[in-house]
Amino acid sequence: MMTKPAKEAFPISDNVARMRASSTLAAMQTAQAMRAEGIDVVDLGAGEPDFDTPENIKRAAAAAMSEGQTKYTPTGGTRPLQQ
Repeated sequence: MMTKPAKEAFPISDNVARMRASSTLAAMQTAQAMRAEGIDVVDLGAGEPDFDTPENIKRAAAAAMSEGQTKYTPTGGTRPLQQ
């Protein structure tokens, strides 16, 4: 059985209409354009660095997960890291 497409699109809410493009994605696009021009860029814009995570960071992350530290932390960081 085929369904017919809706004749009218859903109305866009005021909140959605006020949304702007992601500044993180804009930074990523700028970095990509610069790289295409031959400029050496370390792109940290979208959380996807263009280099591998250092081994000591990988080991620390694995140890933290093994210790049950798998939840989000406060945005200001954990107490030990603040000190």
